[in-house]
Amino acid sequence: MTVPRRHVNPATLRALLFLLERLLGQQQGAIAEKLHQDILLTGLLELLDAQQPCGELPPSYAHRKAVADRVKQYVDAHVDAPITMDALCELTHVSRRTLQYSFTTILGISPLQFLRLTRLNRGRRSLRAAEPPQTVTEIATYWGFWHLGQFAHDYKRQFGECHSQTLYTTMQNDHNH
Repeated sequence: MTVPRRHVNPATLRALLFLLERLLGQQQGAIAEKLHQDILLTGLLELLDAQQPCGELPPSYAHRKAVADRVKQYVDAHVDAPITMDALCELTHVSRRTLQYSFTTILGISPLQFLRLTRLNRGRRSLRAAEPPQTVTEIATYWGFWHLGQFAHDYKRQFGECHSQTLYTTMQNDHNH
């Protein structure tokens, strides 16, 4: 079932539908084209301007926490699968807006930032577990980072060291043992 994005007073909607039926039912040329456009525009503006309070209550703290927790569990269980925002909305049965709201209020970050941080952490673990001849490029692209410059920037900002330092230190330690 599709949920309407705007809640409109039924009387406003009936009046607009009545207007549209009359305009669309007219013979060509019966109403001047400019007047026709003006009437349609006025009706649409009336619809968009209608300040109707949304009947939905904002999701409770418990609901927002449950949404965030469900996403975290799903992401943990699907280590190798690419995860999209649409998939997370389907999984949690919420809109993108509710998903966003849940994450920002519960975790203080957006769901997109959460996914990015998760992939960065997984990339770091892979760099630490890497063995020759694995490269940073292979590991970064495996975790969905196609722009290596952006990966390097995000990695350094998150972990305080270059990705190559993590890989080099790991391989150096393995070589010494």
